Amino acid sequence: IHGSFQVSGNVPNLPAADESCRGPRETFESYSTANNFVCGVTTDGTETCFGTDSVMHNIQIDGDYSAIASSEYGSWACGLDKNTSEVSCFGEDGYGQVSGTPSSTYLSMVSPGWKKAIGLSMSGSLSCWGQGCYSLPSASFTTIEQGAADGCGLTAASALECWGSNLPNDQPTSGTYLSFSVGHNHACAVAQDHSLSCWGSNQYIPNSMPSETLSFVTTSSALNQSCGLDINGLLHCWGEHSFTPLGSYYPTVTSVSVGRSHTCAEDLLGGLQCWAHQGDVWPHTP
Repeated sequence: IHGSFQVSGNVPNLPAADESCRGPRETFESYSTANNFVCGVTTDGTETCFGTDSVMHNIQIDGDYSAIASSEYGSWACGLDKNTSEVSCFGEDGYGQVSGTPSSTYLSMVSPGWKKAIGLSMSGSLSCWGQGCYSLPSASFTTIEQGAADGCGLTAASALECWGSNLPNDQPTSGTYLSFSVGHNHACAVAQDHSLSCWGSNQYIPNSMPSETLSFVTTSSALNQSCGLDINGLLHCWGEHSFTPLGSYYPTVTSVSVGRSHTCAEDLLGGLQCWAHQGDVWPHTP
């Protein structure tokens, strides 16, 4: 799922959320932030997309999905059927990334990117459809994510492997990892010791990294922005826009998803708060 990672396992020191301070809001099983829209599956099983994108806002979604992954680079998304894991894509189609979705293809994960989608099979192999499907690595992966011209994945041994024109040149060459995320010309990863590293040619990322003393569990990246959750559930963002307007009733979050123009975070009760990268609360949270 582009830009969205759930905290797994036991995360210490999470204070209880104050439900009395939070207004009525949909709660989500999964969600994915993109360019001016968000798609997700609510806890009652409803698939929804919302935001300012003219194509994706309130688009009719024909399917019963366990998760929806949104493209940062266009008005389209892909979903996995909750019963069969068959992939289908919907939205704007200019490069065969929607109409060219292979039929009867069953995946554990799908990552929509720029003009193309990359799928992860149940056995860990990669497939691609759309325009610009470059040579993909033959390793067996457990999770993947792609940016515009690059992508990364974690192998079954928790090693990180990247491909494309930019990220492989500077990626960490050893170690094992808990999570990673891919943005525009950069990626960030959390090692097993909870240390954070970012690399790539994006000019905004290296000069705004959070303190090395922090311990992270997950990251999310898009365009010139990255965010991460530390082991206490606190949110940190860095890059071109680092504003995080989470008030006192959002003391901790369980997930974060960075999009091209806005970021969303989920609280302990499953509700979303989204904000534009310019610093205004995004008025389209359901």
